[in-house]
Amino acid sequence: MQIRATLERYPKTVTAITLVMVGMAIWFAVWSQSTPTYSGRPMQAFYSTDDGKTWFVDSVDRRTPFVKDGKEAVRAHIYQKNGMLFVLYLERLSPAGREAQKRMDNLTAKVPIGEHAAPPEMFTLSQAVQNGIEYKRPGDAVWRKSPPEVESGQDATPIRP
Repeated sequence: MQIRATLERYPKTVTAITLVMVGMAIWFAVWSQSTPTYSGRPMQAFYSTDDGKTWFVDSVDRRTPFVKDGKEAVRAHIYQKNGMLFVLYLERLSPAGREAQKRMDNLTAKVPIGEHAAPPEMFTLSQAVQNGIEYKRPGDAVWRKSPPEVESGQDATPIRP
């Protein structure tokens, strides 16, 4: 009974607190809808056909390298520093990685819908694909097995399409 008596005794205070709470709820609803979120799997990625000088957006599911406008396209990892966008590194599958990916795609195409069991060699092929990923900085001649890191103090931020 004490709560009810307090509410009846201070109606203006109760009304003010209620209005503030409703206002905060409305503000939060509007703010959460207007703030971009990056949860979940991205649907697009950056690619380049000219060693990172320019880039374009396409489906994240593209296997690199692929041919676009007669040129080999590879994934481009775009970063931002001091308001400037730049390609930190490029990524592609080696010929062995592409072959393993094709074999993996053929195996998964044969699995009946609704069946979740992967063929026994799927794990080995998956490792071959991961080991087949190559990286390089724009301008470098040699593709490497590990991605270049952002240099300490560089304060670069990755950008998503």
